[in-house]
Amino acid sequence: MRRLVIVIAAAALAVGALALPAVGASNTETIDLVGQGPAGPQAGTAELTRSPSGLRIKVTMPTPAPGSYTYPSGATNDGGPEAFSLWAFVFANPGACSDGSCSGLGDVAASGGGVFNVAGHISANGTLVLAGHISKNSNPFALNQLTNIDTAEVHVAVAPHGKLDPSQMPAQVTTPIGGPADWWIALFK
Repeated sequence: MRRLVIVIAAAALAVGALALPAVGASNTETIDLVGQGPAGPQAGTAELTRSPSGLRIKVTMPTPAPGSYTYPSGATNDGGPEAFSLWAFVFANPGACSDGSCSGLGDVAASGGGVFNVAGHISANGTLVLAGHISKNSNPFALNQLTNIDTAEVHVAVAPHGKLDPSQMPAQVTTPIGGPADWWIALFK
């Protein structure tokens, strides 16, 4: 009888453990990707996974047809594959942002955050998927390394670079271009 009680107690503990979230578990959020600019129509989805090791970001959207959207200054396409890049603007301490709203490089700096080039991709049609990981030790494109993973505000931007120029790779998808009016955007607050 004692052995049966021990087995039942062990089984109850095992079932209870399955219902609890693991310590240091990942947390995933999925929101609409809008574009071009913060007030644009829904254009796809953005996914942000926060884990103790960093941030994983994935954006999925129909590949914009060449000439069907606004190109940043200097970017054009007269046909052929297009280059896109994925960027993350991380506001480490959102409470330090001006006017209670995080936006712009000044707020990224004030919050102790950083700017990260997450991914680049070349696409001609179908579905554009950009995904990458920012670890705590990643060097930012600008400002600071990743901190406050669980509470940071993260703004994600897909930047269009126009027609693929093989002679400019990889710089074409690792150099910033345009601004919020040119980007497809998702705001994880």
